[in-house]
Amino acid sequence: MGVQIVGFMFVLPLYLGYLVLVKKTITPGDFVASFNSAYSIAISINFLTVWGVAQFGERAKLIEKYRGFLKSDFKIKDGKDVAKIREPKEIKIENLSFTYPGNDEPTLKNINLTIKPYEKIALVGFNGAGKTTLTNLLLRLYDSTSGSIKIDGKNINDVTIQSHRNRFAAVFQDFQLFACSVGENVALSDIFDGDRVMNSLEHSGFTKPLSHGVNTELLREFDDEGVMLSGGESQKVAIARAFYKKCPYVILDEPSANLDPVAEYNLNQAMLDAAKDKTVIFISHRLSTTVDADKIYVMENGEIIESGSHDELMKLNKTYAYMFNLQAEKYKN
Repeated sequence: MGVQIVGFMFVLPLYLGYLVLVKKTITPGDFVASFNSAYSIAISINFLTVWGVAQFGERAKLIEKYRGFLKSDFKIKDGKDVAKIREPKEIKIENLSFTYPGNDEPTLKNINLTIKPYEKIALVGFNGAGKTTLTNLLLRLYDSTSGSIKIDGKNINDVTIQSHRNRFAAVFQDFQLFACSVGENVALSDIFDGDRVMNSLEHSGFTKPLSHGVNTELLREFDDEGVMLSGGESQKVAIARAFYKKCPYVILDEPSANLDPVAEYNLNQAMLDAAKDKTVIFISHRLSTTVDADKIYVMENGEIIESGSHDELMKLNKTYAYMFNLQAEKYKN
């Protein structure tokens, strides 16, 4: 169709010129008006055919991919039992290894650790050590390549995915705030307990005045008067979600990444106070947050190379002590 239109636009001026110069049956003004009209019609036809067909083909490819996605089988299968949400139980990780699809080298290698009820556990190490991957496996965002994770002696693969994840509150680095009220953002539901929301915000260190309390709108997608938060304030709202949810286990991935040192210290104290009845697992590169942890696991190249309390690891004087002293030196200087 595109070739025919180009040919038509080439022949039309010649024919109209012939009528003006030779036949003298139309005026120059008629020539210009006829040519402009024909050009507009040709452009419209070209848009509806050539461009329209091309876009339809692209959309058809996307629809086909979407249909393929809907037909694909879930790789993470539900277990038969339903996990109960109650007080924390022992988490036991045995010989756990994991390799991402398409990779030859495993990201985690033979991880073994036991987390006792109500313990506060820190995972530390350089970037790429496997810390976040370990928490992803704990939440069953992936299934391990080998080994097992058991809670209260029961393999997490034996319970339904939803009931298992309901036992956890998790705050990751790439958290998201939504254009709705503060209460809905913290509870992640349009039904929430206002007092619990405010209490959770208090524990997270959120101090920004809210003109309408928990009903204050955040962001301005739907409300021109919506409150805009800084990076640190947004992170405190995300952390408040973990305090609000009634569950026995909390996972915090870099909870103090956007906070200043004072806010970081206050958060650590509030976290320990608010999570007395929970087991907490947190990842941190700022080792001042790990001092009060019951146990610290140092990871490197997908393996646990050190474990113990802060004092024990400082006495060991290896990787953890080196990392801690390196960061402490920056504060001294």
